[in-house]
Amino acid sequence: MADDLDKVSASLQKYLDEGMEGAQAAVQIMINSVTNFTAETIMGLEQELGNTAELIKSTTIGSSMEIRACLETFISAAGRSGFGGQPDVGLAKKCIVSAGEAVRDSIVESHQLIAKYAHNLIQDGSQILTTSCSSAVEAILASSVAKDIKVYVALGYPTRKSYEIVRNLQKLGIRSTVLPDSAVGSLVEQIDVVLVGAEAVMENGAVVNATGTFLLALAAKAVGKPLYVAVERYKFIRLYPLNQKDLRVLAPDSSELEPIEDIEPELKQSIDFFNPHVDLTPPEYIQMLLTDEGLLPPSAVSDSLIQKIYRNYVRC
Repeated sequence: MADDLDKVSASLQKYLDEGMEGAQAAVQIMINSVTNFTAETIMGLEQELGNTAELIKSTTIGSSMEIRACLETFISAAGRSGFGGQPDVGLAKKCIVSAGEAVRDSIVESHQLIAKYAHNLIQDGSQILTTSCSSAVEAILASSVAKDIKVYVALGYPTRKSYEIVRNLQKLGIRSTVLPDSAVGSLVEQIDVVLVGAEAVMENGAVVNATGTFLLALAAKAVGKPLYVAVERYKFIRLYPLNQKDLRVLAPDSSELEPIEDIEPELKQSIDFFNPHVDLTPPEYIQMLLTDEGLLPPSAVSDSLIQKIYRNYVRC
Protein backbone atom coordinates (compact mmCIF):
# COMPACT_ATOMS: atom_id res chain seq x y z
CA MET A 1 0.00 0.00 0.00
CA ALA A 2 2.78 2.43 0.93
CA ASP A 3 4.61 1.62 -2.30
CA ASP A 4 1.45 2.22 -4.34
CA LEU A 5 0.91 5.55 -2.57
CA ASP A 6 4.48 6.63 -3.32
CA LYS A 7 4.07 5.68 -6.99
CA VAL A 8 0.84 7.64 -7.32
CA SER A 9 2.38 10.67 -5.56
CA ALA A 10 5.40 10.53 -7.88
CA SER A 11 3.15 10.26 -10.95
CA LEU A 12 1.04 13.24 -9.84
CA GLN A 13 4.15 15.35 -9.29
CA LYS A 14 5.58 14.28 -12.65
CA TYR A 15 2.48 15.41 -14.50
CA LEU A 16 2.39 18.69 -12.57
CA ASP A 17 6.04 19.31 -13.47
CA GLU A 18 5.10 18.73 -17.11
CA GLY A 19 2.54 21.54 -16.90
CA MET A 20 -0.67 19.60 -16.25
CA GLU A 21 -3.17 20.91 -13.74
CA GLY A 22 -3.95 18.70 -10.74
CA ALA A 23 -7.31 17.52 -12.08
CA GLN A 24 -5.88 16.56 -15.45
CA ALA A 25 -3.07 14.68 -13.73
CA ALA A 26 -5.51 12.75 -11.53
CA VAL A 27 -7.65 11.76 -14.51
CA GLN A 28 -4.59 10.67 -16.48
CA ILE A 29 -3.48 8.44 -13.60
CA MET A 30 -6.95 6.90 -13.48
CA ILE A 31 -6.82 6.23 -17.23
CA ASN A 32 -3.34 4.71 -17.00
CA SER A 33 -4.36 2.56 -14.05
CA VAL A 34 -7.43 1.08 -15.75
CA THR A 35 -5.29 -0.58 -18.41
CA ASN A 36 -3.28 -2.31 -15.66
CA PHE A 37 -6.23 -3.53 -13.59
CA THR A 38 -6.04 -7.28 -12.93
CA ALA A 39 -9.72 -7.85 -12.09
CA GLU A 40 -11.40 -10.67 -13.98
CA THR A 41 -14.97 -9.55 -13.29
CA ILE A 42 -16.97 -6.35 -13.73
CA MET A 43 -17.51 -6.17 -9.97
CA GLY A 44 -13.76 -6.51 -9.42
CA LEU A 45 -13.18 -3.75 -11.98
CA GLU A 46 -15.54 -1.44 -10.09
CA GLN A 47 -13.67 -2.17 -6.87
CA GLU A 48 -10.27 -1.44 -8.43
CA LEU A 49 -11.64 1.79 -9.88
CA GLY A 50 -12.80 2.95 -6.45
CA ASN A 51 -9.58 1.85 -4.77
CA THR A 52 -7.45 3.80 -7.25
CA ALA A 53 -9.52 6.95 -6.70
CA GLU A 54 -9.12 6.59 -2.93
CA LEU A 55 -5.38 6.10 -3.37
CA ILE A 56 -5.09 9.36 -5.30
CA LYS A 57 -7.12 11.18 -2.62
CA SER A 58 -4.74 9.81 0.02
CA THR A 59 -1.77 11.70 -1.47
CA THR A 60 -0.90 15.22 -0.37
CA ILE A 61 -1.64 16.63 -3.83
CA GLY A 62 -4.73 14.52 -4.42
CA SER A 63 -6.41 15.42 -1.15
CA SER A 64 -7.58 18.81 -2.44
CA MET A 65 -11.30 19.35 -2.96
CA GLU A 66 -10.66 20.10 -6.63
CA ILE A 67 -9.22 16.64 -7.26
CA ARG A 68 -11.84 14.97 -5.10
CA ALA A 69 -14.54 16.63 -7.22
CA CYS A 70 -12.77 15.65 -10.42
CA LEU A 71 -12.50 12.01 -9.36
CA GLU A 72 -16.21 12.05 -8.57
CA THR A 73 -16.78 13.25 -12.14
CA PHE A 74 -14.55 10.47 -13.49
CA ILE A 75 -16.36 7.75 -11.52
CA SER A 76 -19.76 9.08 -12.63
CA ALA A 77 -18.64 9.23 -16.26
CA ALA A 78 -17.25 5.70 -16.07
CA GLY A 79 -20.51 4.44 -14.56
CA ARG A 80 -22.57 6.07 -17.30
CA SER A 81 -20.32 4.70 -20.06
CA GLY A 82 -22.06 1.35 -19.91
CA PHE A 83 -18.97 -0.63 -18.96
CA GLY A 84 -21.02 -2.75 -16.56
CA GLY A 85 -23.03 -4.16 -19.46
CA GLN A 86 -20.06 -5.30 -21.52
CA PRO A 87 -19.58 -9.03 -22.16
CA ASP A 88 -15.98 -9.08 -20.93
CA VAL A 89 -13.56 -7.10 -18.79
CA GLY A 90 -11.42 -6.04 -21.76
CA LEU A 91 -14.30 -4.23 -23.44
CA ALA A 92 -15.35 -2.75 -20.09
CA LYS A 93 -11.87 -1.27 -19.63
CA LYS A 94 -12.08 0.34 -23.07
CA CYS A 95 -15.38 1.95 -22.10
CA ILE A 96 -13.87 3.39 -18.91
CA VAL A 97 -10.78 4.67 -20.73
CA SER A 98 -12.92 6.37 -23.39
CA ALA A 99 -15.06 8.03 -20.72
CA GLY A 100 -11.94 9.13 -18.83
CA GLU A 101 -10.39 10.61 -21.96
CA ALA A 102 -13.60 12.57 -22.58
CA VAL A 103 -13.46 13.96 -19.03
CA ARG A 104 -9.78 14.83 -19.46
CA ASP A 105 -10.45 16.60 -22.77
CA SER A 106 -13.35 18.55 -21.26
CA ILE A 107 -10.99 19.84 -18.55
CA VAL A 108 -8.50 21.01 -21.18
CA GLU A 109 -11.22 22.84 -23.13
CA SER A 110 -13.01 24.29 -20.10
CA HIS A 111 -11.00 27.50 -19.67
CA GLN A 112 -11.60 28.78 -23.18
CA LEU A 113 -15.31 27.99 -22.88
CA ILE A 114 -15.51 29.90 -19.60
CA ALA A 115 -13.80 32.88 -21.24
CA LYS A 116 -16.27 32.71 -24.13
CA TYR A 117 -19.37 32.70 -21.92
CA ALA A 118 -18.00 35.37 -19.57
CA HIS A 119 -16.69 37.73 -22.26
CA ASN A 120 -19.59 40.17 -22.24
CA LEU A 121 -19.50 40.57 -18.44
CA ILE A 122 -16.18 42.42 -18.61
CA GLN A 123 -16.70 45.93 -19.92
CA ASP A 124 -14.16 48.24 -21.56
CA GLY A 125 -11.98 49.94 -18.98
CA SER A 126 -13.13 47.67 -16.15
CA GLN A 127 -11.22 47.63 -12.89
CA ILE A 128 -11.17 44.07 -11.58
CA LEU A 129 -10.22 42.70 -8.17
CA THR A 130 -9.04 39.10 -7.82
CA THR A 131 -6.90 36.88 -5.59
CA SER A 132 -4.83 33.71 -5.80
CA CYS A 133 -4.10 32.14 -9.20
CA SER A 134 -6.96 30.65 -11.22
CA SER A 135 -6.53 29.37 -14.77
CA ALA A 136 -10.21 30.11 -15.43
CA VAL A 137 -9.84 33.72 -14.24
CA GLU A 138 -6.66 34.08 -16.26
CA ALA A 139 -8.46 32.86 -19.40
CA ILE A 140 -11.19 35.50 -18.93
CA LEU A 141 -8.63 38.25 -18.40
CA ALA A 142 -6.57 37.10 -21.39
CA SER A 143 -9.68 37.33 -23.60
CA SER A 144 -10.24 40.90 -22.35
CA VAL A 145 -6.81 42.33 -23.21
CA ALA A 146 -8.26 44.62 -25.87
CA LYS A 147 -10.68 46.14 -23.34
CA ASP A 148 -8.00 48.13 -21.51
CA ILE A 149 -8.76 46.50 -18.18
CA LYS A 150 -6.92 47.13 -14.92
CA VAL A 151 -6.48 44.24 -12.49
CA TYR A 152 -5.92 44.46 -8.75
CA VAL A 153 -4.57 41.33 -7.13
CA ALA A 154 -4.97 40.72 -3.40
CA LEU A 155 -1.83 39.04 -2.15
CA GLY A 156 -3.52 35.87 -0.92
CA TYR A 157 -1.63 35.28 2.31
CA PRO A 158 -0.39 32.77 3.40
CA THR A 159 0.44 31.06 0.07
CA ARG A 160 0.93 34.21 -2.02
CA LYS A 161 0.00 32.29 -5.17
CA SER A 162 -1.27 35.64 -6.45
CA TYR A 163 2.21 36.44 -7.71
CA GLU A 164 1.75 33.66 -10.29
CA ILE A 165 -1.18 35.40 -11.94
CA VAL A 166 0.62 38.77 -11.75
CA ARG A 167 3.53 37.22 -13.63
CA ASN A 168 1.21 35.75 -16.25
CA LEU A 169 -0.72 39.01 -16.65
CA GLN A 170 2.52 40.87 -17.29
CA LYS A 171 3.25 38.50 -20.18
CA LEU A 172 -0.17 39.37 -21.62
CA GLY A 173 0.48 43.09 -21.25
CA ILE A 174 -2.29 43.57 -18.67
CA ARG A 175 -1.73 46.18 -15.98
CA SER A 176 -1.91 44.83 -12.46
CA THR A 177 -1.44 46.15 -8.94
CA VAL A 178 -0.72 43.93 -5.94
CA LEU A 179 -2.21 44.80 -2.57
CA PRO A 180 -2.21 43.13 0.85
CA ASP A 181 -5.45 41.44 1.85
CA SER A 182 -5.84 44.01 4.63
CA ALA A 183 -6.16 46.80 2.01
CA VAL A 184 -9.15 45.26 0.21
CA GLY A 185 -11.64 47.41 2.15
CA SER A 186 -9.82 50.58 1.11
CA LEU A 187 -9.90 49.64 -2.58
CA VAL A 188 -13.21 47.88 -3.19
CA GLU A 189 -15.29 51.02 -3.77
CA GLN A 190 -13.32 51.93 -6.89
CA ILE A 191 -13.37 48.54 -8.62
CA ASP A 192 -16.15 47.37 -10.96
CA VAL A 193 -16.06 43.61 -10.52
CA VAL A 194 -14.63 41.02 -8.13
CA LEU A 195 -13.57 37.98 -10.16
CA VAL A 196 -12.22 34.87 -8.44
CA GLY A 197 -11.69 31.20 -9.19
CA ALA A 198 -12.69 28.19 -7.09
CA GLU A 199 -11.17 25.00 -5.79
CA ALA A 200 -14.66 23.51 -5.53
CA VAL A 201 -18.35 24.44 -5.54
CA MET A 202 -20.57 22.90 -2.88
CA GLU A 203 -24.06 21.50 -3.42
CA ASN A 204 -25.70 24.66 -2.04
CA GLY A 205 -23.68 26.94 -4.35
CA ALA A 206 -21.07 27.95 -1.75
CA VAL A 207 -17.52 28.27 -3.06
CA VAL A 208 -14.30 26.94 -1.58
CA ASN A 209 -11.30 28.95 -2.71
CA ALA A 210 -8.02 30.40 -1.47
CA THR A 211 -8.13 32.09 1.92
CA GLY A 212 -9.09 35.71 1.47
CA THR A 213 -11.86 35.03 -1.05
CA PHE A 214 -14.56 35.37 1.62
CA LEU A 215 -12.98 38.66 2.70
CA LEU A 216 -13.30 39.93 -0.89
CA ALA A 217 -16.91 38.73 -0.97
CA LEU A 218 -17.77 40.55 2.26
CA ALA A 219 -16.19 43.76 1.01
CA ALA A 220 -17.93 43.53 -2.38
CA LYS A 221 -21.32 42.91 -0.78
CA ALA A 222 -20.89 45.88 1.54
CA VAL A 223 -20.48 48.32 -1.36
CA GLY A 224 -22.75 46.64 -3.90
CA LYS A 225 -20.12 45.26 -6.27
CA PRO A 226 -20.76 41.97 -8.12
CA LEU A 227 -18.72 38.87 -7.28
CA TYR A 228 -18.26 36.44 -10.16
CA VAL A 229 -16.73 33.00 -9.70
CA ALA A 230 -15.01 31.45 -12.72
CA VAL A 231 -15.15 27.71 -12.23
CA GLU A 232 -15.02 24.50 -14.24
CA ARG A 233 -18.15 22.39 -13.85
CA TYR A 234 -16.19 19.29 -12.87
CA LYS A 235 -15.42 21.10 -9.58
CA PHE A 236 -19.05 20.85 -8.46
CA ILE A 237 -19.12 18.34 -5.62
CA ARG A 238 -21.81 16.76 -3.42
CA LEU A 239 -20.75 18.30 -0.14
CA TYR A 240 -22.68 20.75 2.03
CA PRO A 241 -20.56 22.56 4.65
CA LEU A 242 -22.62 25.14 6.51
CA ASN A 243 -19.74 27.26 7.79
CA GLN A 244 -15.95 27.60 8.02
CA LYS A 245 -15.78 25.05 10.85
CA ASP A 246 -17.59 22.45 8.72
CA LEU A 247 -15.16 23.15 5.88
CA ARG A 248 -12.17 22.36 8.07
CA VAL A 249 -13.77 19.01 8.93
CA LEU A 250 -14.50 18.19 5.27
CA ALA A 251 -11.14 19.44 4.04
CA PRO A 252 -8.54 18.74 6.72
CA ASP A 253 -5.85 19.51 4.14
CA SER A 254 -6.90 23.16 4.50
CA SER A 255 -5.59 23.47 8.07
CA GLU A 256 -2.65 25.53 9.22
CA LEU A 257 0.31 26.19 6.96
CA GLU A 258 3.78 27.26 8.00
CA PRO A 259 3.83 31.06 8.43
CA ILE A 260 5.76 32.93 5.79
CA GLU A 261 7.17 35.72 7.94
CA ASP A 262 10.83 35.56 8.80
CA ILE A 263 10.56 35.97 12.55
CA GLU A 264 12.99 35.09 15.29
CA PRO A 265 12.82 31.40 16.32
CA GLU A 266 12.10 32.19 19.97
CA LEU A 267 8.97 34.16 19.10
CA LYS A 268 7.86 31.62 16.50
CA GLN A 269 7.98 28.83 19.08
CA SER A 270 6.02 30.79 21.67
CA ILE A 271 2.96 31.72 19.57
CA ASP A 272 0.27 29.87 17.62
CA PHE A 273 -0.61 30.48 13.97
CA PHE A 274 -3.92 29.95 12.21
CA ASN A 275 -3.30 29.89 8.46
CA PRO A 276 -5.94 27.84 6.60
CA HIS A 277 -5.28 27.87 2.87
CA VAL A 278 -8.97 27.84 1.80
CA ASP A 279 -12.17 29.45 3.04
CA LEU A 280 -15.88 29.16 2.28
CA THR A 281 -17.92 31.87 0.54
CA PRO A 282 -21.69 31.38 1.04
CA PRO A 283 -23.91 31.52 -2.07
CA GLU A 284 -25.68 34.74 -1.05
CA TYR A 285 -22.44 36.64 -1.71
CA ILE A 286 -22.05 35.31 -5.26
CA GLN A 287 -23.64 37.05 -8.23
CA MET A 288 -22.94 34.35 -10.80
CA LEU A 289 -20.89 31.23 -11.49
CA LEU A 290 -19.07 31.50 -14.82
CA THR A 291 -18.74 27.89 -15.99
CA ASP A 292 -17.71 26.01 -19.13
CA GLU A 293 -21.39 25.20 -19.70
CA GLY A 294 -22.68 28.74 -19.31
CA LEU A 295 -23.55 31.25 -16.58
CA LEU A 296 -25.27 29.78 -13.53
CA PRO A 297 -26.70 31.33 -10.37
CA PRO A 298 -25.51 29.51 -7.21
CA SER A 299 -29.06 28.19 -6.71
CA ALA A 300 -28.68 26.08 -9.87
CA VAL A 301 -25.75 24.02 -8.56
CA SER A 302 -27.85 21.23 -7.04
CA ASP A 303 -29.67 20.59 -10.34
CA SER A 304 -26.38 20.83 -12.20
CA LEU A 305 -24.90 18.15 -9.93
CA ILE A 306 -27.76 15.82 -10.82
CA GLN A 307 -27.05 16.43 -14.52
CA LYS A 308 -23.35 15.79 -13.86
CA ILE A 309 -24.11 12.40 -12.30
CA TYR A 310 -26.25 11.34 -15.24
CA ARG A 311 -24.27 12.97 -18.04
CA ASN A 312 -23.01 10.62 -20.75
CA TYR A 313 -19.46 11.66 -21.65
CA VAL A 314 -19.11 8.45 -23.68
CA ARG A 315 -21.62 5.63 -24.10
CA CYS A 316 -20.26 2.30 -25.27
